[in-house]
Amino acid sequence: VTTVAGDTHIIGARAVADFLSFDGWDVDFLGAGAPAAEIARYAHDRGARLVCLSMVMPEYLSELRAVITHLRDHPT
Repeated sequence: VTTVAGDTHIIGARAVADFLSFDGWDVDFLGAGAPAAEIARYAHDRGARLVCLSMVMPEYLSELRAVITHLRDHPT
């Protein structure tokens, strides 16, 4: 669970991470603003089955798309 690069609004992402953890998921919370390539690399290295991304403002939509592209190009 993380926010996209540039987005520092972590409350929603933190809440999702906590709820998933309470439900028994093994959760890694990456904090705020992780770069797209690092998110994809981390997900691949950990064998992630789910990646949760948070984005608050529309100006971060291109960063969200970048993460999705990196994840698709480097599947776990």
